[in-house]
Amino acid sequence: MKILQVGKFFHPIEGGIEDYYYELSKELVKRGNIVSAFVSNTGKNDSHETVDGIHVYRFGITSKIFNAPISRPYFHLIRRINPDIIHLHCPNPLAEINILLYKLLGGKAKVIVTYHSDVIPYTIILRTLNFIRSLYLLPLLKLFSSKVIATSKNYISKSAILQLVEDNVSVVPLFVDTDIFKPRTKRKSRKTTLLFAGRLVPYKGLQYLLDAIKKVSRRRPDIFLCIAGDGILRKELVALAKNLGISNSVKFLGKVPTKRLLDLYDKCDIFILPSIFRSEAFGLAQLQAMSFGKPVISTDIPGSGVPFVNKNGETGLVVKPRNSLALSEVIIYLLDNQNIRKTFGVNARKRATKFFSKKTIVNQILSIYKNSR
Repeated sequence: MKILQVGKFFHPIEGGIEDYYYELSKELVKRGNIVSAFVSNTGKNDSHETVDGIHVYRFGITSKIFNAPISRPYFHLIRRINPDIIHLHCPNPLAEINILLYKLLGGKAKVIVTYHSDVIPYTIILRTLNFIRSLYLLPLLKLFSSKVIATSKNYISKSAILQLVEDNVSVVPLFVDTDIFKPRTKRKSRKTTLLFAGRLVPYKGLQYLLDAIKKVSRRRPDIFLCIAGDGILRKELVALAKNLGISNSVKFLGKVPTKRLLDLYDKCDIFILPSIFRSEAFGLAQLQAMSFGKPVISTDIPGSGVPFVNKNGETGLVVKPRNSLALSEVIIYLLDNQNIRKTFGVNARKRATKFFSKKTIVNQILSIYKNSR
């Protein structure tokens, strides 16, 4: 098959969604498919290159609206690729318009959409823009898409967009490469290491984690929190850690390369995902930690796939979002109960391998490519 992946950016630009379709594309190439990608560039110029057998077309950015890249229209160029399948990754307002125009002009390729998350309208301006977006997104999903993929049943339950097209939605989770994300070393340390990995943005709820660490460190001065990632809140969070008096217990690592991230997963004792909004639709980082056999502490965000991935009392513990006291209590509980940590870690690895392995999920994606109308 000739498959076109359409997203925001592409490797080496990293991000949860970007990493997902990069890994998906590599696997599709390995299985004998011809794979291309239409994405935005980081600068103003267009470029074309081959990355791991994937033909990557990067279109120069002319501007940005609320972190969404705006580049020149490329719907007319899809005919040059002549794909059998277009796999669109949402949210991505520009790409959604391009694929809709391609179909309106008679494009024959089958469109598959992975709906990774809603755009959460925090402000009146965002609500207005999101309403305008829905006017073209809904026709794309309802009239021109062969299949819409949600990453969990949980997300469908609270997404107005997905509920409107529910009769054409299938659930296919994100995946983890369990042959790469796997336990490697057994190490001893004087410090018990907690880990967060992700962007430092408002929906991640890191202020609640830092407040929880202040409470935990009073009981367990041996703990150490590593924060791997960068983002708009970094300076604010560093200042908060200093004001809370926990700077010696927290290390902000910034953006780390994949090799370093694997090492952090491998050496941590507990992984924590304190997110507070449905913008955290799945929590791929927690799945990666689970694949390393690590217990996870996450939050029960209504309508998010986060508690679907991390099973409370089985692979880790789940608390209400925005509750630093509850977060501190479960951290202390796991720190004080090493056997439970080990049990959760074993269960986490089993769950990741059984339900979220690359082979399992890519087989499901290929089945949708082949069998959708």
